[in-house]
Amino acid sequence: SQGMRFTDAYAAANVCSPTRAALLTGKTPARLHLTDFLSGLVFPHAALTTPDWQRHHLALEEVTLAEMLKPAGYETFYFGKWHLGRQEHFPAAQGFEHSIWVLTWGFRSYFYPWPAAGNLPGKEGDYFTDSLTDRVIESLEQPHDRPFFLFLSYFNPHRPTEAKEEHIRYYEEKLTPEHLQRNPINAGMIHSLDENVGRIMQALDDLQLAKDTLLIFTSDNGGNHYAALPPKTNNAPLRAGKGSAYEGAYRVPLLVRWPGTVPAGIESSEPVSSIDFFPTFQALSGQDPPADQVIDGINLLPHLKDQQPLDREALHWHYPHYHHGGASP
Repeated sequence: SQGMRFTDAYAAANVCSPTRAALLTGKTPARLHLTDFLSGLVFPHAALTTPDWQRHHLALEEVTLAEMLKPAGYETFYFGKWHLGRQEHFPAAQGFEHSIWVLTWGFRSYFYPWPAAGNLPGKEGDYFTDSLTDRVIESLEQPHDRPFFLFLSYFNPHRPTEAKEEHIRYYEEKLTPEHLQRNPINAGMIHSLDENVGRIMQALDDLQLAKDTLLIFTSDNGGNHYAALPPKTNNAPLRAGKGSAYEGAYRVPLLVRWPGTVPAGIESSEPVSSIDFFPTFQALSGQDPPADQVIDGINLLPHLKDQQPLDREALHWHYPHYHHGGASP
């Protein structure tokens, strides 16, 4: 209701790590040689083999959003899930001045003590999503002498499927035979996500930053439709889900709010992708692309501001891996 909602937004990949790499660089996962989640799945007897060029980190020579925005005067923050390489490839090595809870592998619980390496404090019983938002809001409340770029990567509703008991009970009581979505724990996870996005929005209002802040909400892949009983989610009417070669794996939410610049309460059916954020932020920060820059995304600003059609012939994907026990052509 406060911005533009895209009905045909697509993740750059059907799993997390390659989409995150594409979002940060504006390049397709195939160009980055990072096409599977890290560290991927192994099928030693499969008919097809994984490409030998597959990387297990985002290469340090790639220019990220943070590295591109920093020369334009932006202070850069990263919060939450990283999943683009181990310590030598953490956000600090990719242009982020401040980072909280840099995590690649090992996340096993949403409740403190969360048993994985990271730097997010907490106390017994804390829910990870709430604690992460606390740190984000604390950072927003600090004095800033520069504009900021803040990348907040929540885990919800990624596995493990864990929610607060009061939220689980709420959705158990709402469940009827007609519901396509039948997992009250997953619903509780999304409830917490929704609450915490609301807290961020309220903080921007309270700090009188909302009018000057471009706020984007999106995801790194389609819903995981098989990872629990009852199924974690249902992507109908889209086919299949995360890890597949079908639309349920790639179609994602995309909401863009920028009061006074992006019209409120409108929908767009233009096909857009994670690769489009880099050139959009580059244009927004007043920078011209270097002559030698290779970018696969396109600048969305003319569409966001004036609903100009996008000059795009097609979107394409390349996932030369097995997932869910089958090949994704």
